[in-house]
Parts: sequence; structure tokens; C-alpha cells
Amino acid sequence: MPTGEPQLNMPHGSVTFLMTDVEGSTRHWEEHPEAMREALIRYARIATEVVGRNSGFLIKNRGAGDSLFIVFSDPTDAMRAAVEFQKTIVSEVWQENISFKVRMALHCGDVELIEGTYYGVTVNYANRLSSLGHGGQVLASEAFIRVLNSAEATPSANLRYLGVYTLQSGQEVGKVYQIVAPELRDFFPRLRFVTPCSHNLPQYATHFFGHEEQVVRIRTSIPDTPLLTLLAPGGMGKTRIALEVGREVLGYEGEGVWYIDFDQASSGEEILARVLGIQAGCEYLYTYLREKRVLIICDSCKNTPERALSFAAGLLENCPQVRLLMCCIAPLGHPQEAIFSIPPLKVPSKELVNDPAQLITNEAVILFADRVISTLPSFRVVPENARWVVEICHHLKGIPYALELVAARYRDSLPEALLGELETTLCRDDEEYILQDTIGWSYKKLEEPQQILLQRLSVMPGAWTLEAAERICSDERIELWEVLDFLNDLLNRSLVLYEEEEGTPRYRMHHTVRKFAGEKLREAGEEISFLKRYESYRQGLGAAQ
Repeated sequence: MPTGEPQLNMPHGSVTFLMTDVEGSTRHWEEHPEAMREALIRYARIATEVVGRNSGFLIKNRGAGDSLFIVFSDPTDAMRAAVEFQKTIVSEVWQENISFKVRMALHCGDVELIEGTYYGVTVNYANRLSSLGHGGQVLASEAFIRVLNSAEATPSANLRYLGVYTLQSGQEVGKVYQIVAPELRDFFPRLRFVTPCSHNLPQYATHFFGHEEQVVRIRTSIPDTPLLTLLAPGGMGKTRIALEVGREVLGYEGEGVWYIDFDQASSGEEILARVLGIQAGCEYLYTYLREKRVLIICDSCKNTPERALSFAAGLLENCPQVRLLMCCIAPLGHPQEAIFSIPPLKVPSKELVNDPAQLITNEAVILFADRVISTLPSFRVVPENARWVVEICHHLKGIPYALELVAARYRDSLPEALLGELETTLCRDDEEYILQDTIGWSYKKLEEPQQILLQRLSVMPGAWTLEAAERICSDERIELWEVLDFLNDLLNRSLVLYEEEEGTPRYRMHHTVRKFAGEKLREAGEEISFLKRYESYRQGLGAAQ
């Protein structure tokens, strides 16, 4: 068996290394030394058998802890051995108090073989790559993939490109891949010791509830889906779900997650170039993104579907590693498009009115209760109000944004009176109309100054600052100093949303609210004048920059 002491036929020159390291071995030694000793004996036996079957050489330990140093002449043998080794470890039954998981890495390069020991930067890089992984994961370097692709035969395993990485120390790691095979865990947290993933995801003041199952399913689809469209009517939470998926991706793989809003006047390419901080123009954008593994979340695609489709088609054609997550109310129609329909939140069974403990586990109830508590901290779902909560959820058909709008008004009325208003207001059964009617109902309950401010805010697409709201919306009817107070009133009613981007407070409107408020502004005969004020303000910002 080729193991232990140096052999005369050990590979030299360009070789393939398989580095392994036991995850958490120091803790296991400290807490369960006897169990760990037995586990390592079995681990060494498995390694010897697997390496022998695949024409490799198991050398003395290299690196920290219980790492193994394995060498192959053929990269195909190395990959086959890594998959078999990992599968055997995963299927092995270890003692209950030992969680035996091994991280592995494959790398190719030229080395020097001096007195049976390998030296050179290739060895150092292989050790470094192994340290980045997680227990159960097999990483591979770009050099290994290059040599593997030139081999005549490859084993039955797939490759997943994880991105280009830099260590927190500033050292370049380069392109990193993961070996994907049946019976092995598929997704892992982001690589260890690497710089954080770049992003511009806004931070919301409210918690995310419901649709957790959809977030997981979408996130796991992202690596193998170039264009994924989240499909649902307005108010279903497409944007919030997409941003939660983006946050999940940040913790796993890739080189960046970027959010753009097609509500803005610029083209998608111009918006993205501005977000990335690069020169505008398709040529510059495609060159920058051509080999990058990034996720781009595109919002408000329903407003300009042709522009969104053109943007997606250009990126997919020129940047094969880019993944697109689009928020739409209808498919874009691209050949590579995959559709993921977003359902409403699950509403509770009416039989649960007598079981509040079970009722508060329902998606719609959890969201509704959380939003009520934000304005009425003493609120709890109890037998006295359970019936009303269930009825409200059913009338609103589990539409997340409609639930938020009604929850914001809960403290102003008795629950039975609130339900009576909804029964009168919601005279149409379609989900889109339910949201529109709920917005209209919430608008009518505003004082006139808040209604006026909401109308004027509709001229600002995307997210905007308090300064923009004050400069554009104030006049003799709304004093500049009043804008903040009225804006807070709209926030408390969920008609305006608060977020932070890189620590800067910003505000935005739900797209259906903006459309509704814009129509009211047009009816008031003020649309043109305030659009001009917005454009003047925007041009002033551009000149200042």
C-alpha cells in the first residue's frame, strides 16, 4: 500500500494534492480523547484503503492538527478518491459524542521532491485552500480544474464555481470550485477566512416573516439558474423575499449581491454600473462582470418589462457566471427564464379561534401580530381577539402588504369595528383589487396634510432621502419643517417604508402605493409641477457630483 515512507515511484514534477483536515479536532481531543483516538484510527484506515484503490500516495501529516497529505499523478484519480473518501466518511457511523467531519481540497502544480518530502508554493497553496472549507466540503483550485479538463476521462461528479476569493490578510486565493456529487452535502456557508461578500442590500426596520420555505428553495436554485423570475401580483412580498434570498447568498457563495430598481429613469445597465462604481456603458459592464459570480436582484421589472428583458438578455449572453433574480408580475419571456410563483401567506383555519397557542404559529397571523406590536406593544393574540384576527387574515387572503396596512390601523379601532370597515371596503375578490382597495381605505383615514405629502412623494422613484422629500414636497401648504412629522405618520401607517443603505436612512413606497398616490396627484392637477421639481432636484444632485 503506497503510504507512509517515501516510495521510489512517488510522483514528481506536476502533481495533484488532496489535502484533508478534521473539523473541530482540537475540541474533540479536549472533550472526548478516547472517542477521538478511536475515530482517527478508523479515519486513517479509510484513507489508506481509498488512496490505495485510486493509485495515490498517503504521505506523513502536513499542516495543522490531524490533516492528511495525499499525492496523485493523475488528477482524475485524485478527484475520484476525494469523492469516495468524503462519501465513506459521511456514511460511517461514528460515536455519538463525535461529530466527525472532514474538509478537503484538490490542487495541482509543480513541486520539488526532496528526500521523500514535497516542497514549494504549490504545497502551501493546497494547505491554504483546505483551511477555507467546511466539514463535508471538497474544494478545488483553478489549476486543478484546468488540468482535470485536459484529462481524457473525468469521474462522475460535477463542479460548482464559487467565485474569486481574497483572504482577510489580503492574499489572493483566486477562483475556487466545489466538487458536487450525490450523497454529499450540496450547500455550505461562505468560505472561511475570506473577505466579506460585497453588496448594497438595503436594511429594513421590520422583521421578515413567512415565506421562509420559499426563500430556501429559491436560494438553492440560484447556482444552477441563470435567470429566475419571482412571479406574483403586487403586495405578495416579492422584493422582500428577493432581498432575503440575497442575504442568504451572502452567507454562502459568490463575489457580490447587487440590488437595482427599474423604477428609476436610467437603463438597467446604467443603474448597475453606478451601483458597482464603474464607468457607464455595456462594454465596461460586461467586461467587469464577465467572469464574476454575482447575484443581481432586479426590482420593479413590471414597470418596464421590455427594458428588464433587454438588460437580462445582455447580461446572460456576455456574463455566463452572473445570476439574475427578477421581481415581476408576468414572465419576461427569455428562453433561459425559470419561473418561481410566490403564493400568499398561509391563512389560519377558522377552527383555531379557540386555540391561540396554535394560531400564533400561522404565517399570516405571525406577520399581522408583529406589525400590530410595532404600534401597540401590549398586543397579543388571545381568545378575546382571536376570532377577529382570523377573520382579518381571511378577508385579506394572506396578502402580506395588505396585512401590514391593516395592522398599522389596529390600535385606532376596536377589532370588530376594523373588520366591519374591511367587509365594506373589500368588495372585490381578486388579490390585486384587495390590495388596491386596502390602500384606498388606508389613504382615506389620513389627515389632509398627510394625503398631500403622500401624493407628492409619488414623483420620486426608488429610494429617497429626507432631504429630497423636504426640498421637493414642501411649499406654502406643507412647511419644510412639517415634512418629517408627516413622513413619520406615513411610516406608522406602512404607506411609506423605511430602510438603510450603508448606514444612510432612506424611504421608499410600495409600487402599488406610488401608482395610487400618483393618480391622486394627477387628479389634484399637481403632477406636472412636482415632476418638474423632482427633475430639477435630480439634476442639481448630478451637477454637484
